[in-house]
Amino acid sequence: SLADGCIHINNAQLLSANVHLYKHRENDDLNIKYLIDAFTDDDTTGNTPDIRVETFIMRRGRARYDKYYEPEEDGKFSKNHVELSDIAMTVRIGLLSKDSTDITLKHLSLREKCGLHLRDLQFSMSSNGKGGTLEGMCLSTDNSELTIPYVRYAIAARDSTGKANPCGITAEA
Repeated sequence: SLADGCIHINNAQLLSANVHLYKHRENDDLNIKYLIDAFTDDDTTGNTPDIRVETFIMRRGRARYDKYYEPEEDGKFSKNHVELSDIAMTVRIGLLSKDSTDITLKHLSLREKCGLHLRDLQFSMSSNGKGGTLEGMCLSTDNSELTIPYVRYAIAARDSTGKANPCGITAEA
């Protein structure tokens, strides 16, 4: 219960969603900044609720991101103009808290306007403040498949040789 610091949802579905995020000028805020601000936690005590979602399903989703001040390039992927369609996803969020994560992406597929077709992405991921694991990652497109059975990572200020690690993440397969 929320009084116990936990939000537990058995089943959530998002059908035919259409999201459009954009910035008109470089110094502008993202068009949904007011929404982000509304859900930003002002609680400085660190008492954020744990979130658990047994099954989240999304079907027939569309998402678009545009930086209108950047030029578009036809036929090429552009980080400034992303247009996703046919988004389908099934995910289990076993735990999502301030310092721990347990997520199983059972299926994600989508198309991007440049022609990319992600047929399937699957993985299980768990982490805490010190590191985590990524297991059973399988990614399939129309022409390629990538499988990564297991990755463990540690979050540290130095890598295994003692050198400074600016991103703070080391990984081993």
